[in-house]
Amino acid sequence: MSRTDPQMKIRLPDELKEAIERAAESAGRTLNAEVVQRLGATFAVDGDVAALARQVEALTSQRDDAYRAIRALQGTQEALAQLTLAVADHATSSKTAGAQSTIAAARSVASALLAPLRVPSDGELSAINAPAAKRRRAANV
Repeated sequence: MSRTDPQMKIRLPDELKEAIERAAESAGRTLNAEVVQRLGATFAVDGDVAALARQVEALTSQRDDAYRAIRALQGTQEALAQLTLAVADHATSSKTAGAQSTIAAARSVASALLAPLRVPSDGELSAINAPAAKRRRAANV
């Protein structure tokens, strides 16, 4: 900072001015340097908050895409389970030497494929995302 930098007058409550004076003294800065440093820091934080908000939005979108992909795969999972059960049924009807182990393995695979996987619906995702979207809109006001 130099003496040619623009100047500005502001009014401060006594308590705030005293707090700034104490902070300046503690940091070994002038009152002006303390105010400039603190104001500059707030603008840096604002930029960091905006960047974090963008990252949260991107991650939320990626999470929602992942949930949609999982739901799409659940249909495939169900089809594989049905196919596996059909293989077990076929092994049961054929009298091959390894039929019993094939049946047991097929039923085990089908059971694992049919195990419930909890994935939020699109409506639930909207409800999850609504508070964050509301906070982002309020922050942009």
